[in-house]
Order: sequence, then structure tokens, then C-alpha cells
Amino acid sequence: MSSLNVPSLRAGLTVTAAIVFFTLPAGAADWTFTDLPQASPPYAEWGAPAINAAGETVFYTHLLDGHQAIVRLDANGPHTVAVADSTPFVSFDGVGSFRLVNDPVLDDLGRVAFRAYTYDPVSWTYTGVAYLDDNGARTAMTGEFGGTGPWLDWCNPVMAGDGSCALFTWDWAAQVQTLWAGAAPTLSAVMDTGGSVASFTTEAAVAAGGRVAVRTSDDDNDQRILRCDGASVTLIASRNGEGYYDYRDGLAVNAAGLVAYHVQLSQWIMGICTGDGGPPTVAVHNDQTGFDSFYALGLDAQGRLVFQASLTDWTMGIFDGPDPVADRVIARGDSLFGSTVSSLELGRHGVNAAGDVAFRYSLDDYRGGIAIAQRAGGTGVGSTPAVAMSLACSPNPFNPRTTLSFTLDRPSRVCVAIHALDGGLVVVLADGDRSTGQHALAWNGCDADGHALPSGSYLARLESASGAATTKLVLLR
Repeated sequence: MSSLNVPSLRAGLTVTAAIVFFTLPAGAADWTFTDLPQASPPYAEWGAPAINAAGETVFYTHLLDGHQAIVRLDANGPHTVAVADSTPFVSFDGVGSFRLVNDPVLDDLGRVAFRAYTYDPVSWTYTGVAYLDDNGARTAMTGEFGGTGPWLDWCNPVMAGDGSCALFTWDWAAQVQTLWAGAAPTLSAVMDTGGSVASFTTEAAVAAGGRVAVRTSDDDNDQRILRCDGASVTLIASRNGEGYYDYRDGLAVNAAGLVAYHVQLSQWIMGICTGDGGPPTVAVHNDQTGFDSFYALGLDAQGRLVFQASLTDWTMGIFDGPDPVADRVIARGDSLFGSTVSSLELGRHGVNAAGDVAFRYSLDDYRGGIAIAQRAGGTGVGSTPAVAMSLACSPNPFNPRTTLSFTLDRPSRVCVAIHALDGGLVVVLADGDRSTGQHALAWNGCDADGHALPSGSYLARLESASGAATTKLVLLR
């Protein structure tokens, strides 16, 4: 166990806690990389992606014609969620003119949350509105946002795999900032700016179950990392007054309540801490093993940390521990897809609960795109036999027929069924023995009684001796 002479990190307002260092075992886990080539050709440039449990990603991009866009990418290819001009003066679904904002996120059903500026040409004012897009069915997050109500001028929504959301509103007249959280966002906490109660910043992270981590500060420069579980608030860490131990932008939380955050430990030392309300752990810092600066970070359900960092030799990479060699996932100069990595970027939502990592990359041969890194032996989207677990649907969206296809690596009894989003059984398409190889099943958008189903999202599930796979279908009539 090593030590570092830094100001005390307080896990509570009056209790001083020790700083604990850990060292991961030598020899990093092997990683496999999946290229998403559909992400590259239509786009001039793209931002770092978010990823869900199914391996779907969403990212902010500029199209070749200069328009802004938000794109969701899954096994069936890219789906444009929203498009805007590079200037904010275009019509958008009857809510005024708008432009998109970076950092879109998505849940495990592929629903995308994003924010846009709306413009009122009469008053010359802008208002931020948060949207939830379910394969083209777009709604405002709640009735509280937009119009003359609280603004989301600089607050991007965040969303966990189970659909739990978190976002801030700011009421200029009352000078009050409000955190909304939950599966259907409701009031979670209110902070003022008077100094006696810490005011929120725009930084937040959310996990399944609605746990939210926020970074706060007040007029006295007192800073805190808080975890909100509904109306219950847990103090993860705090520092008071002038001096170091500043909390930086990086923030992540998992369903178990573990929080990871960037911190400046002293004048020259920066790092990443983790904590759940007890004594915090310094996971990595730049006075330890050759790291220089730290950027985006994420936590999986098991508490494993993945982060982007630069080394003292200016190498930029993605790592999952304090050893820049043994714990290196991918970095500039490494081989990838037959060339050499020239740049990469991990986003704020680039790690899912299973520990899969989505990142943007560029190569020396001028190719670029989005890739997913999966830990060998893990529980993520790449840890099961791909040929046995794949289930595809084409076309998707469809009206009224679509074809589900899958491949078996061994003879097996197979059940393929369609379910509603709440899990209710709609119809069984196949239930019996199937041989090794490729198979296809047609579905006409009807239930077991032959009644035509309404437009909406449904889940197709494959169960076989090799495991199970689920994919979402969108029926548009």
C-alpha cells in the first residue's frame, strides 16, 4: 500500500476518511474489437459514442452536407434520430427552430435521449428542450421542460440501460436548479445558490434503478460529490474553501451505488477516485505510473473502471487500471483493423453495465469510425458465441411483414417468440428442433389470434441450447 501527501478527503461533513490505494493484478484482460463500419461513410466527422447493453451505439455527427445529426447504430445499420442545420434556424417538428447538442444517450431498448436548442424569433430567446426518441416517436421528456418553463440551456439528459433518466432545469426567476430523475423523470432534489445549500452544476451520471451522481459547488467554493437515490442524498466526498482537491468533470455511477470521479489531489497531482459513501479509493493518479492527464471515465456493474488518459510520452489511450502497460485497452500507436491507431476518443457514456467499451477511432490509413471493445471472458455483448446468439430482423422498421434470421452452431431445440415491451407474450413463431446453420422466420405483425397489432416497438427473443438473444422490432403501420 502506497501513500500520498494530499489534503484530507472527507467522506462526510465532519469525518475525515483515509485515502486507500489499490493495485490491480499484473496482466490486463485481453480485449476483442468489433468494427462498426456503417458508422463512417455517410459522415464528415462524429463524436464519441454512447453504448447500451445490446451493443447499440448513438453518436453526434456532422453529415457530409454540413448538417448536424444524431445517429443510432445497431446490427441493422444506422438510423438517423434527428437532423439539424449547422445554424439554429430550421424548422423542427413544430416546436420552433433548433440545433442539436452533443452527448446523446440511449437505453437498452434503443430509445435515445438528447437535447436541442429551440429559438423564438419574436423574443430572440433560446430554450433547451430534452427529448426522448423511440424509433421516430419523439416526445419531450416531461411536461416541465420547454416553452416558458424552466430552461435546459446547458443541461444534457443522461439515461441508464433500464430507461432511468436524469436532467437538470434552471429557473432564472427563482434562481433555483432542480434535478429530475427516474424512469419517468420526477422531482428528485432542489438546490439554491445561496451558499448554505450547495448548488448543482451541469454534471450528472445515472445508473439503473435511478441512482444519480452529481458534482456540486457553491459561492464559497465548497465542492461535493453527491449520490441521489430519489429524495435521499448521500455525500460521497467533499472539500471546503480554497486550495486543491478540486472535483473535475468526469463522473460515473453504477447500480450498486459506486461513484467514480475526477479529482485534483494537489497542485500537480490529478487522478480518479471511487467511493460509495465510505472511505474513498484513489484508483489511479499521475504521480504513480506514468499517466499525465485523465479524461472520460465509466464504471460497469461490477465496479470495474475504464477511462481515457494521456501518458507522459503524449500517448492517448483507454485503460482499465493503474498500469499503463498491463491495463491498456487500446491506445494511439496500437494496431487495429489492419492499420495503426492515430487518434481515439472515449465518451462520457462509452461504457455499459457489462463493461463493453465504445469509442471513436481514426487510423493511419485515413479510415475511421466507431468500435466496441469487449473484455475476454466477460459478460458483455461479445462474451457469448456470436453465431449461436445472433438474431437479426430485416426490414426494421417494417410494415407489415419482416424476416427474423439466426444461425445455430449446433443442432438445438429453438423457441422464437415476439413479446410486448412489458414482457407479455404476443406470438410464438417457432418452437421445435432446428439443425445447424442459417434459419429464417417471417412475421406478419399479428398476434397469436391473427389480429393485426398496432404500431409500436416489440421484442423478438431467441432461445436455444447455446443461449438466448433479444432484438427490438419496430412496426410502423
